[in-house]
Amino acid sequence: MTDLEPRRNSIASEVLSNVSNEVAKAIAVLIGFDAISASAVGGTVGGLVKSAHPALISVIERRQQRLRIALDEATHVGGDLDELLTTALDDDRKIELLAQALESAQKTADHQRVRFYGRIAAKGVLAEDTARVDEAQRIFSSLAALDAVDVKVLLHMCSEEDRKWRKYDSEGGPSLAMDLPEVGTVLDAVIPRLEAQGLITSNAGSTFLSSMPTWWVTDYGKLCVSELLEPSWDPGSSA
Repeated sequence: MTDLEPRRNSIASEVLSNVSNEVAKAIAVLIGFDAISASAVGGTVGGLVKSAHPALISVIERRQQRLRIALDEATHVGGDLDELLTTALDDDRKIELLAQALESAQKTADHQRVRFYGRIAAKGVLAEDTARVDEAQRIFSSLAALDAVDVKVLLHMCSEEDRKWRKYDSEGGPSLAMDLPEVGTVLDAVIPRLEAQGLITSNAGSTFLSSMPTWWVTDYGKLCVSELLEPSWDPGSSA
């Protein structure tokens, strides 16, 4: 066993507790957390949190809560946290995926995506086929690149299977702007971002000059949404 290899039942307790110790902080830094996040993972490190401004404490507590949610979801998929981390350390891509997912989870207010980050990271870590690891990394990256408004539009576009959507309609017909008036002013920014991630596509470039531009969700987009909406683990259930 190497010095960096997680020891059974040690890392899990360090990550999930508020105990102040440099070991937990070192592990957090090792897998890519910034200084504040590492302090959140390790608890009160060197008295930082105790002496911090209440607003900073609140930020750290929120990050801790999100991290716990992501870790709960990951361990539901992958079992024991120590074993999950040990498996991740065997592959640079897997530990990078896990680190990125947990880092994103801390900074995301949407708990649905927080749980998704935990699940997709665990799936990537557990995958034996390198193609599956790459797939998990790609799905994570695509959804992590979106803002909340982007996700809202994507989910709405998936609400009706195989429908083609117009962005705006000068005649007041069905369109994304009509269905989601609260995001109408940012649709011109949302649509290109979804397209850039391969989540939607359009008939842009059609040879039919009279064609009204329309967009629809790609098969890859549907896969990403399916992963995002996968039922989360309920810690209060009998399971």
